[in-house]
Amino acid sequence: IISLSPGKHFEGESIPAEVKVYFPARFKIDKATIAELDQEGVAAKRFDASGIIPWQREVVTKVRLKQENYHGLTYRSTITPLQAGPASIGPGRARLSLLARVSNRGFTDTIPIPMELPVPRLSFPVLPLPRPSPEGFQNAIGSFTLSAKANTSGLNGTDPIAVHLSITGTGNLDTLKAPAFTGTNDDWKSYPPHRLPRQGKSSDNSGVASFSHTIRPKSRQDSIPPYQLI
Repeated sequence: IISLSPGKHFEGESIPAEVKVYFPARFKIDKATIAELDQEGVAAKRFDASGIIPWQREVVTKVRLKQENYHGLTYRSTITPLQAGPASIGPGRARLSLLARVSNRGFTDTIPIPMELPVPRLSFPVLPLPRPSPEGFQNAIGSFTLSAKANTSGLNGTDPIAVHLSITGTGNLDTLKAPAFTGTNDDWKSYPPHRLPRQGKSSDNSGVASFSHTIRPKSRQDSIPPYQLI
């Protein structure tokens, strides 16, 4: 089954999503890789449960269904609706391998058996973002904290300054545009910002997005103007 975080979902929002498959508890998992799903109206990161299961026991749960014991295996990702209207994720298949005991000429061995379990489709409505948009809105959808650091020691009056921008929080970290520099063209030369590698799992909508931005004062300045993230 596929499940999304509870509540209403909006265009451009980064939504935690899970695919969970169940199998009889008498079987043991060797390892799990990915769940491949169709997408309609959304962009999705890979649904991942990578690694040898004994090293990641947190992805396996025990449940009781129809008077039988089952194991549940979870594949996690995030999805982003591309526009308002109907959207869906799935159907698809979840890949894993189970351990099976086989006998051959009196000898018993345990071997991995690759499997692909079917995952049904999940349809859901996507709402447009509230209007009117905040003044200066670019595409920040979530809850974020912005910090900026610059090393200005040893610089002359008009030397370039490298500013490191960190955005910490929960939301569309992978699609965020760089914070806007509020310095004026009369006082500052601003170069295109550069996105740095993402901190945190790509299947998680929480973490840190970072940018490097170079600016150069055109005359002597006492401080660096603020950045804004909207």
